[in-house]
Amino acid sequence: MDPQDLSKLRIDRKPAAAFAKRRRLTRPLIYAVVFGILAIGGFMFYRNAQSVIAVEATNVVSAYPSQGYTALNATGYVVAQRKAAVASKATGRLEWLGVAEGSRVKTNEVIARLESNDVLASQDQAAAGVNVAKANLEQGMAELRDANAALKRSQELIEKKYISASAHDAAIARAGKAKATIA
Repeated sequence: MDPQDLSKLRIDRKPAAAFAKRRRLTRPLIYAVVFGILAIGGFMFYRNAQSVIAVEATNVVSAYPSQGYTALNATGYVVAQRKAAVASKATGRLEWLGVAEGSRVKTNEVIARLESNDVLASQDQAAAGVNVAKANLEQGMAELRDANAALKRSQELIEKKYISASAHDAAIARAGKAKATIA
């Protein structure tokens, strides 16, 4: 081997020096991080040590073996002892409901209210019909009185032969018609 070539074979110490310098910088940083973690952990331990832990107290009861057994196990449906169907004579929308399914109710207790506009209108119409019938009855009574008076006059006049038989028959028919109208 040539000596010039051997002179080129040297160990370069610069990277080792850079590594040592880097190690000198990272070592305190590692110590600082470890110290910070320990400080935070100590603070958390101190804070948890100061807090009060709630303890739940309970009573212990001895259970005899007979208390642990089931005496009866059954399946089925619960059915009401009495049922009641509720209906209204009038139709309409439900305005208010005062009970729920399964509620107990007393005699004469209002359990629901229907809209009464239609029923009130029907009631007013029926009252108007009654008033019309009363007016028709009064008119028929007046017509009957007039027809009876005309018939009485017609009978007096037919006896004296002052009117014809057809006029008297018309008076009789008018009185019969008035009686039928009232009936």
